[in-house]
Amino acid sequence: MVSGRVNKVLFLIIIILLISNAVLLGIMFLGKKGNSRSGERGKSFTDYFEQQLGFSPEQSARFQQMRDKHFENMRPILREVRLAKDSLFSIMRLPDVPDSLVEKAADNLAQKEKAQELQSFRHFKKVRDLCTEEQKPKFDSLISRIINRSYGRSSGNLRSRTDSTSNK
Repeated sequence: MVSGRVNKVLFLIIIILLISNAVLLGIMFLGKKGNSRSGERGKSFTDYFEQQLGFSPEQSARFQQMRDKHFENMRPILREVRLAKDSLFSIMRLPDVPDSLVEKAADNLAQKEKAQELQSFRHFKKVRDLCTEEQKPKFDSLISRIINRSYGRSSGNLRSRTDSTSNK
């Protein structure tokens, strides 16, 4: 009985972390379409922030430096998350997998994703600190819209799948 409850909690944690990963990836690759045009990695994302927040050239330059440092810090974390996911889902191939092994792999993945989320949080906190007092409400609104847009798509897809399976 307890094992089932723990599995449900772990499953919920994994779903939340996957959704937050989708948010992070959406934020990280928001400007990918404009990259081929500008020839600079992430340039359109910086342009988007400049436009939405009214960044000065100095703020924009600092933001780009912060962004580059963030990607540098995220690369090994994202690699660890990918490896942890591979490890978790490779367990499915094993016959008669004990719950303890699945839980251990899920816990490992959750710790890696936690590190990823904390790194992203710290990055965006620094970006917010870069904003003037007038820009901070705009920044808060922008981040909120990005997160809500990503959650809306993910939860809507999950809800429609759940609804369609519960009707059977």
